[in-house]
Amino acid sequence: MATTFASCSSREGWAVVLWPPKGSSISYGAIVPVHFKSNITKTYAVGVPGSKANEELELWRAEVYPSKSKAKAAAAAYGELLPLFGVATRDGLLL
Repeated sequence: MATTFASCSSREGWAVVLWPPKGSSISYGAIVPVHFKSNITKTYAVGVPGSKANEELELWRAEVYPSKSKAKAAAAAYGELLPLFGVATRDGLLL
C-alpha cells in the first residue's frame, strides 16, 4: 500500500527571474520557488537558490509558471539573451 504525503509548505509555482534587483543573491535566469504573491506590495516572496533564505521580487521582475519543468523550459528558450530580456521588453519608467 502506497501512501502519499503532502508538503506543509505551500507554493504558488516557480519563476524565471528576468531582472534581479541590484544587490540580490538571485541571478539572471534563476529558477526560484514562489512562496506567495502579495497584491498589496506587488511582490513575490521567492526562495534563494542554494540557501534557505527568501527575497521579495517585484512582480515585473519574474515570470511565474505552475511547475518547475515549465519554468526551466521557458528559461532555456531565452538562452543567452535572458539578461537582456528585462531591458528590451520594458517600455517606460520603472517605478
